[in-house]
Amino acid sequence: MTFKIVPREEIGLPEKVTSTDGSLRPLVKNCKYLTIHYTGVFDNQKDYSDVGDTPEEILWLEQIARQAGKPNEYNYVIGSDDDDFIYEYAGTRRAAHSSGENSIAIGVLLFLNVEDAPTTKMIQKIQWLRDVLKYYGVLSKDAETTPHKNMPGAATACPGQHVLNNWSAIIAPYQQETQQETPEPPVGTGLVYKIESGDNYWSIARKLYSTSVGAAVRALMDANDSKDLYAGKFLKVPGKVVL
Repeated sequence: MTFKIVPREEIGLPEKVTSTDGSLRPLVKNCKYLTIHYTGVFDNQKDYSDVGDTPEEILWLEQIARQAGKPNEYNYVIGSDDDDFIYEYAGTRRAAHSSGENSIAIGVLLFLNVEDAPTTKMIQKIQWLRDVLKYYGVLSKDAETTPHKNMPGAATACPGQHVLNNWSAIIAPYQQETQQETPEPPVGTGLVYKIESGDNYWSIARKLYSTSVGAAVRALMDANDSKDLYAGKFLKVPGKVVL
């Protein structure tokens, strides 16, 4: 099974991920934590169970977050719908979900209230997203999946007991039903190169690096296990941001 990361523009959010003052948030990479959150509200306060309304709820959440001085609060949002979608919020740029750790943590918000437990599909989405973010270097290879309440300096019950009751499943490896091809990069990583027709490692190195082409070729091949190149697929680009 392969899930789809829905770009923030398709939700209705602006293309650029900004702070309150309008400045562009920096890209994050090699983050130490995948931090899991929930909404923290009760069913009688806000209902997140309506099918198909996750994009509208994210837009509503962003209004509240911006009023509180922390726009683009989470990196990704996972709704409770039985679909294949994970929603980009701040994506691979710094969010505002865990004070003091936003440069080293990717925050995933589960649209669950205090009384709600995560579904099997939600847990699978967490597992899959973690693998993709590690593959592209947004998370470090040894990144820890942690409840928000366990983040350094946190004083919160987030993500709630029902999520914690399922923690062993959340941190378990993602079980692919079939052998998967290289996953497409999470939206906006800037850490990959899309292969064009006629490309080889040397031509790509010349495009991306102005000096030390030989060393760049070796780095590209090492980072990608010297795999064959096919137009439309992606290469990881070590040590360089390609926007």
